[in-house]
Amino acid sequence: LLVRARSKFEDNDYNGAIALADEAIVSAQLSMNASEAMARAQSIIVSAEEEGRTKGLEEAVSLLQRADEAYNGWSYEEAIELAYRAVERAEGAKKPFPVLAIVVIVVVCIVAVGTLLLRRSTQSSEKGKGGGGLNPPQPRLSTRLCRGRQGSPPQARGTGRTV
Repeated sequence: LLVRARSKFEDNDYNGAIALADEAIVSAQLSMNASEAMARAQSIIVSAEEEGRTKGLEEAVSLLQRADEAYNGWSYEEAIELAYRAVERAEGAKKPFPVLAIVVIVVVCIVAVGTLLLRRSTQSSEKGKGGGGLNPPQPRLSTRLCRGRQGSPPQARGTGRTV
């Protein structure tokens, strides 16, 4: 634009030169605004990534890439709009739901509950057999002994066995 303004000035077309120079000034201001907006968007995207807020950040990155393309194509107003939208998306990015951590917690809980139920089941079945938890069940012996004939060893009643 400035080259064209200079050409108009050399042709003594001062009004045309001023109009082109004004247009160059506006374009330079838009370029600066677009560059600043894109730098802000980039900074917010990096901050969101560092904070682990990656859910929804893909759209912000895509908008910033489109803003860069518009900027390089001299479409500064479009670049500014896209950069502002990228800022909004980056600021709205959330931390992803920790699915793996929740799965691990659920598995640990299931194993713990299963172990507890298995222990209780084992303990209750031991109690039913006469056991008392950690001690194994002991056989019960009859203390009533019969004396047989003199000199013969005592025998358990009704069994015929020598004790």
